[in-house]
Amino acid sequence: MDRLYAEHRAMLTAYAIRLLHGDRGKAEDIVQETLLRAWQNSSRLTTSGMSERSWLRRVAHNLIIDGFRAAQARPPEAPVARMTHPAVADVSDTVLTSVAVGNAMRQLAPEHRTVLSHLYYLEQSVAEAAQSLDIPPGTVKSRAFYGLRKLRGILELVPDGVA
Repeated sequence: MDRLYAEHRAMLTAYAIRLLHGDRGKAEDIVQETLLRAWQNSSRLTTSGMSERSWLRRVAHNLIIDGFRAAQARPPEAPVARMTHPAVADVSDTVLTSVAVGNAMRQLAPEHRTVLSHLYYLEQSVAEAAQSLDIPPGTVKSRAFYGLRKLRGILELVPDGVA
């Protein structure tokens, strides 16, 4: 087998690449399968009346033809880019987190809940929240600090997966 490989690998690879229109990966697979069949059928290789080179080329040729026929017999694979329906992301963790935060927010003092709602849900700056609530910016910062600290404490008590 070592001799067959050393003597015929380069020729078989070049032959398969030419028949496979430059696909080196498939060509190497064909060469490997050809040499495997030569090993499995060593008695036929020596008694076929053909030269080793001709026998190996014939086996490689037949494997390539079989591959083309198999590809024609099955439907073509659809590329991923052509999928008509995009994959749906799993948002269950996001939903559970939202429920847990909503439940925790209801446990806050109204002034803390209001400030956090303006800052995080309405995405207002401290100055905008202060103006909307008609309170000083320092009060907004203070209520946000203590509200977040209380919220963190409440959420740490919630077991994983429970809202």
